[in-house]
Amino acid sequence: MKNKKSSMGTSGQQTLPKKKPAKSQLIAEQELCGLRIKVVAEPDAPGGWFFVTDADYDGAPAVHVGLVTDTGAWHDVFDTLLHEVLEVTLALMDLRFTPSYYVGVPYSLFVFHFTHPQYQEAMSRVARVVCAVEPALRKCWNEARRNADAG
Repeated sequence: MKNKKSSMGTSGQQTLPKKKPAKSQLIAEQELCGLRIKVVAEPDAPGGWFFVTDADYDGAPAVHVGLVTDTGAWHDVFDTLLHEVLEVTLALMDLRFTPSYYVGVPYSLFVFHFTHPQYQEAMSRVARVVCAVEPALRKCWNEARRNADAG
């Protein structure tokens, strides 16, 4: 174990300093559906999400990709990147729908409807973004793993 500073708690037990949560990392800006989207790595979060207008990023669309997975495998992080970039693409192309009369719709109720040419267009857009972003995301994932192993 590396030499870490510690202190004695009020109960007399040794306590280690708490690890600060890793900060979100803006790793790329890419054109998608005529907008500049931000791609953000989330070192301490599982899963992923996006905002069509993200207040933390000047109202620009932002895709957040968590680097924490159940398996610790890169393919799970890459799966999240693909999922979120495809979903934001379909939303920006007006191909993602929610049932009527719902407020705060759970993501499990979203419905996607598109023709094969629309699907091809969406995948072409997704491929450009994912290919451009993958090296930076993999670098963040490797760094997060090293930090977790050292922690």
